[in-house]
Amino acid sequence: MTKKKIQKKLAWFLAWILTVSVSFPQTAYAEAETETVVQEETSDADGKTADNTIPEEQEDETVPLEGIRLSASSLVMKTGQQQNLTATLLPENTTEQPEITWSSDDTDVVQVTGEGTTAVVTAPEGEGGTAVITVAAGEYIASCRVLVTVQEAMLESMIFMQNSSGSNRYELTEAEEGVREYTLRVPESTNVVYVRPQLRDDVQDAQITAKFTDITSGEEVSVDLPTDEVTSLTSSAGRLLKAYNIQPVELTLEVTEGSYTEVHKIHVVRGTYLGSLQITDDEGGEVAYTPTFKKTVYEYSVHVPSSRKYLQMQLKGAEKTSTVLTVNGEPAEQGSYTLPLTEGTMKVVMQAGDGEVASPYSYILTVYVDTICYVSIATDPEDAVVAVYDADKVQVDPKNGRYELIKGQTYSYTVSAPGYQTESGQFQVSADEEKKITLKQSSGDQQEDVDAEWGGYWKTDDNLNIVDAPMPGSLSSAEVLWKQQYGTFGNYTNSISDGILVDGKICCFQGNELLYLDPVTGETLTKVKMRDKGNSAFTKPLYAAGMIFVPLTNGRIQAFNAKTLKSLWLYTDIIGGNTATALRYDSGYLYAGFADGNLVCLFAGDEDPEQTEEDKTAVWRKYDSGGYYRTGVYTGETYLYACGRSGNLYCLNKKTGQTVQTVKLPDETGIASTAICQDQGRLYFATENGYLCSYPLAEDGTIDTEHAQVLSVDGMIFGTPVIYEGRIYVGSAGKDRYGTVHNPYHLNVIQMDMDGNMALAYQMTIDGCPKGTPTLTTAYAKEDGYVYVYFTTDSSNGGIYLLKDKAGLTQPGEGSGLFYQQSEVNGSGSGTILTDSKGNLYVRYESGWMYAIKSSALYLEDVKISEGNPVIDNGGAFDGQAQNHTVVLEAGTSEITMNFQVADGVTVTVNGQEGASRKVALQDGRAEVEVVLSKDGQTRQYSFQIRTKSSDATLGTLQVSFSSIVYVMEMELEPAFQKDVLEYNSSLYGDGKDREPYYVWPIASDSKATVKVTVVSGVNGYNAGDEIEAATAVFDDQVRARYKVRPSSENKPALINIEVTAEDGKTTKDYTLKLFRDNAAPKITAGTDAVVTREKNSAKIRITANMDGYLYYLFADKEDSNKIPTANEMKTNGKRIAIRKGEQTVELDGLRTGEGVMYLYEMAYSQRFSNGIQVDIPEYSDSNTPVDPGDSDKGDINRDGIIDLVDVVQILNEVTAGRSVDTEIADFNEDGIVDMRDVLILLNTVTK
Repeated sequence: MTKKKIQKKLAWFLAWILTVSVSFPQTAYAEAETETVVQEETSDADGKTADNTIPEEQEDETVPLEGIRLSASSLVMKTGQQQNLTATLLPENTTEQPEITWSSDDTDVVQVTGEGTTAVVTAPEGEGGTAVITVAAGEYIASCRVLVTVQEAMLESMIFMQNSSGSNRYELTEAEEGVREYTLRVPESTNVVYVRPQLRDDVQDAQITAKFTDITSGEEVSVDLPTDEVTSLTSSAGRLLKAYNIQPVELTLEVTEGSYTEVHKIHVVRGTYLGSLQITDDEGGEVAYTPTFKKTVYEYSVHVPSSRKYLQMQLKGAEKTSTVLTVNGEPAEQGSYTLPLTEGTMKVVMQAGDGEVASPYSYILTVYVDTICYVSIATDPEDAVVAVYDADKVQVDPKNGRYELIKGQTYSYTVSAPGYQTESGQFQVSADEEKKITLKQSSGDQQEDVDAEWGGYWKTDDNLNIVDAPMPGSLSSAEVLWKQQYGTFGNYTNSISDGILVDGKICCFQGNELLYLDPVTGETLTKVKMRDKGNSAFTKPLYAAGMIFVPLTNGRIQAFNAKTLKSLWLYTDIIGGNTATALRYDSGYLYAGFADGNLVCLFAGDEDPEQTEEDKTAVWRKYDSGGYYRTGVYTGETYLYACGRSGNLYCLNKKTGQTVQTVKLPDETGIASTAICQDQGRLYFATENGYLCSYPLAEDGTIDTEHAQVLSVDGMIFGTPVIYEGRIYVGSAGKDRYGTVHNPYHLNVIQMDMDGNMALAYQMTIDGCPKGTPTLTTAYAKEDGYVYVYFTTDSSNGGIYLLKDKAGLTQPGEGSGLFYQQSEVNGSGSGTILTDSKGNLYVRYESGWMYAIKSSALYLEDVKISEGNPVIDNGGAFDGQAQNHTVVLEAGTSEITMNFQVADGVTVTVNGQEGASRKVALQDGRAEVEVVLSKDGQTRQYSFQIRTKSSDATLGTLQVSFSSIVYVMEMELEPAFQKDVLEYNSSLYGDGKDREPYYVWPIASDSKATVKVTVVSGVNGYNAGDEIEAATAVFDDQVRARYKVRPSSENKPALINIEVTAEDGKTTKDYTLKLFRDNAAPKITAGTDAVVTREKNSAKIRITANMDGYLYYLFADKEDSNKIPTANEMKTNGKRIAIRKGEQTVELDGLRTGEGVMYLYEMAYSQRFSNGIQVDIPEYSDSNTPVDPGDSDKGDINRDGIIDLVDVVQILNEVTAGRSVDTEIADFNEDGIVDMRDVLILLNTVTK
C-alpha cells in the first residue's frame, strides 16, 4: 500500500474518533483560587421557597477572571480550509481585560490568527497531521486539538500537449507530492501549448481557470478550461509562450467549487535539445552508436574495443541559444569533449543549454569497453573482396591486414570476386585466429550488349547532362510530338519514372511494371512485372553490360536482361528503405544508396542463370546514420565518393568499401541534396542550405580538403549541377527558418577561376521550383557561341525554362526564358529532361504523364477576333504551343471573324479552307474550328472550341453541415435539393444554447457562374443585406466554398439568400435557406393490417407518420429478427425514402422470399429519429393479392401466436389513433366496436 493511501486511511480513522469524541464532550476546568458563593434553597411551612444565600465574603465591585473556555475542544479540517474559534472569558461578567494570545504547536499543520477573543484557524496545503491550538488569558489557558486531513485534489490530472489530438505530450513533474507545484518542460522550438484538465468523478460543479501573463501584450489573462476537453493556451485569448523564447513563465490553474479554491502552480521552463552527436576514436575513425541520433531520443549505447584509449565527442545544440554544452557536468568547449576510456561500462550524461534559464534535456550514452581479438581472413582467389559486419550491420574495416573484433560477439561476412559465387556467413569470435575461405566458380553467362544512347541517370560518366543534340531553341520552335498518361498522380510509386534510351526505346517504369516505350509515338512496346513498385519520383532505370537495373521500394534492386526483360536477380538490403539515389555502374559493379542507411556495392553479373530472381548479396556495405537520399555517388579510378545525410562526404575504396576518408561538411552548408559530379579533377555537389561545394582531388585520388571551396547561392538546391568550360549551372529556391521552400526561384550561373574559386555570375528568376538536374546542349555553340541549358520546374503547368549562356555574360542571353508550358494536365514533378540524338525532349510529370517535344518551324503566334468581346483561353496570353484553345463570347453573338497570325511562308487552313482570316458562324451558341499550319511538307494542328457565355444561374449542389467538414454531420434539406426549387429549410434538433455555426456549401451548375451569400435575418455579427465571405476547403480533390452562418439566437432561425449570377453577368437566380433548431419528435405507426401486398422482393406497407421526413427501413429474416436495430444501425445498414405527414402506403424493396420482419424508423428533417417499430412480413406466395390475416385467436393482435403485452400496446395504439381494428380478434365485449373497454379487457386478461 502506498504512503498516500495509508495516510488517507489513518486520517479517516482519526477523523472518526474525533467525531465520536465531540459527540460526547467532556467539560474541562481551569483551576485558580477564587471566591465561591454557595446558594441553598429551603421551603417554609407554606411551601414557599426561602432565599438562604450565605455570603462567604462581602461582594466587591470588580469581578476577577476565573478561567477561559473555547467554542470547540477539537476540530477536524482538511488542508486548504479555514474555521473560526471563539474564546470566552469566565465568568462572562469578569471585569478584567487580560491580553489574549493564540498559538499553534505545529504551524506546518495548522496556523492561527487571533484578534481578541476570535481567531481564524487555517490548515495550509501540505501533508496534514495533528496540532494543538492554545489560547491564553493571563494565567489561564484553553486548548483545541485539531486533526488536519489531506484535501484530495479536485483536479485529478492535467495533460499538456503540442496538439489537440494529444499525440505529443509535454513533460510535467510534481515538485513534491501534495504541494501542487509542478514544472512543465516545453521544447524551445514550439509555440503551442494545449491543456486537458480532468476533475475527480465526484466533483460536479467546479470551474477551472488558467491564469498567466500574455507574452505578447504583457497583460494578465484568464482562460476558462472545460474539464475533459482540450484548450489552447496559445490562442487569441492569451499566449503563454513564443518559440525560441527560453525565459521561464508562470502558469496558475485555479479550481473553484463554492467558496473553496484549489491552486496549482506550474513553472513553465523551456527544454533545450542536443542537436547532433558525433564520436570518433583515438585514431580518428568514426564510432557508430545506436540508435541513430534523434534529438527526442535520450538514451544511446556504443561498443568500443579495449585497444582504444579515448573517445572524442563532438556535440552541437539544436538551437543557437544552446551555447553551453556539457558532458558529465563538465564543459565541452566549442562542443568538443575528450572522454578517457576505462574497462567495463561507462555512463555519460550530455546536455545542451544556455547555462542560465533553460532546462536542458539529459542524453545518456552508455559506453561498453570490450575485450578484443584479432582475426585475419585468407581467400581463394587471393584478390577476393572480404567484408565483415558487426551486430549493428556496420562494416568493420581491417587494420594492417587483420580485423579487430570484440570477443564473444557474432559477426557476419561476405566474400566475393568476379567469376565466382559470393559466399556469406557468420562466425563468433572467441580468440585470435586466421580463417580461410575458398569461393566456388560461377556458372553465370554474359548478357548481350545493346546500344544505349542514354543509359545512365546522367548522360556522361562524370554525372553531367551534357549533349550535342539540336534541341528546340525557342518557345516558338517547340511542338508536342506525343503525350501519354501511364500512371496516377499523387503517389511516388504509381507515377511514371524518368526514362533512359536503350536499344532505340525509352526504358522507364510505372508502379510495378518495367516498360519499353516507342520514342516516336509513346506506345508501350513491352512491359514486365517487377518484384515491387519503383520510386518514380526520384529515380529511374540504369543500363549497363546488357542489363537493366531498377531501384525498387522496400530496399530492393532488380536486374533484367535488356533484350528480353527477363529477370536475372534481386537484391534486398538488410536495413531497407527507399532506393532514393541514382544507381551507378562501374567495371562490373553496381552501386546504390538507400534512405535508411546503407550504401552497397553489388556484383552486377548474373551469378546463377538457373534462377530468375536469384538473391543477390552485397559485396560490401557502408552505413551512414542519416542514410543516402536524393543523392548519387561518383566513382573514379580507385575510389568512390558519396555524401550521406549525416553530413559526411566519404572517400571509399570502390572495390573493398574500406573507408579512406570521412570529411565532415561545414555546419553552415547543411547536408548534401544532390549527387556528386566531377569536372577537371574536382568534385561538385550542392546542399539543402543552398551551398555549392567543390572539392579538388589529390593525385592519389583522395579528397583535398585544404583547397575546398563553398559558395552560398540561395536557400535550397535540388538538382545536380552541370559544369561546362568553367561555368556551373544549377537551379535554386528560397527557404525559411522552418525549412519551407518558397519563391523566388532562380537559375544560377557560377563562374569558376583556374584555382577553383567560385563567384555568382548572375541569376535568372523563374516561376517554378527547379528540382531536376539541368540538361545542356552544345549544338549551337559553333553557330552563335551559346550553350543552351534546359531546366524543368515543379509547377502545375510543367514549365520548362531555357537559359542561353556563354563565357563572360553577366545576365541571361537573348532568348532565355520560358521554353515550354501546358495547361492540360498537372505538370508538377522533379524530372530531368531526356533527349535523343534528334533533339527530341522527353519529360515526365508526377501526374503520370510523359510528353515528347520536338523541333518545329510551325507556330501560331496569335489569333485576333473582332466581334463578341472574346475571351481566349481564360484571358491569358495566347499560348501558341498549346494545341487546344477555348473562346468565350458575349451571349447572343452569332458570327465572328478570326484572324490567325503566323510567320511568313506558313499556309493557314481553317476548317478545310485556306486563308488566315475566316468568318465563323455559331449554331446554338457554339462552333468548332480546326486550324492546320503547313510549310515544306510539315503540318501542325490547332483546335478552337467556341461558345457564347452561359445564362445558367442555377445551383448544381447545395449542402449544409454542422461541422467545417462537408461530409461530417451533414444536415438534411427540406425539401430534397432540386435546382429549380428555390426555398429550403435545414434544421437540427438540440437546444442551440451554444449557437454553434452552420456551414453552407453551394456549388453553381456552371463553373463560370458566381455565387453570393447574403444575410436576410438572424445571423450573428451581420446586418440584413451583409455579404458573407466564403472560406475554401478541399475535399476529394475539389475546392469547395464554405459559408459560416452563426445564428444570433438559440430559438430563432437564421435566414440567408444565395444569389447565383450566370456567366453572362445578367441572369440571376435567388435561393433562400432557413437554418434553425427543431425538436419536434417524429412518430411512425403501422396497423395490424399494415402489409397491403407482398411481392417476391418487395412489399407495400400502410404506415402513418406525424410529420414529413424520411422512412428508414431494413428487412430481416424471421430467424434473425431477435432484436430491433438501433437508429444508428438503421442509418448505416438500412435504406430510406421520403414520406409525408399522415397515412400512406409505401413500397419497400430488399425483401427475401421467406417470412421476415421489416424494421421501420422515421427520421425528421432535423435528423431526430422516432422509436423503431417492426412489421411482420409473411412468406411470399405467387399471387399479388392482399395478405389474408388468417385464423387467429381473439386477442392475438399482432398474429404472432402469443397473446401478451405486445398485443395490448398495439391495440391501444390503434384505438388512441382512431384507426379501425378487426372486431373478430379485438371486440372482447362483443358490442360491435373496438374501443378502450376492449383494451382494458385484454389488459386484465394478460396481467392475470
